[in-house]
Amino acid sequence: MAQKEIGLRPTRREDRTVRRLHDAFPAVREEPFFTLMANPAAGDGKVHALKKVWGYERIRAIR
Repeated sequence: MAQKEIGLRPTRREDRTVRRLHDAFPAVREEPFFTLMANPAAGDGKVHALKKVWGYERIRAIR
């Protein structure tokens, strides 16, 4: 399964809506792996850093 990064309003970012959405999608799927497609430059790199804290691991970059 793959998911593209979701953009939300700042108020939604602060109330953990983003984290709940990221946790919910793979929880209802049976695939053994989950791919998150994200722009590493988004938010001056802050978004990518947050995903690493959440346990995502960069496998490779694509163009």
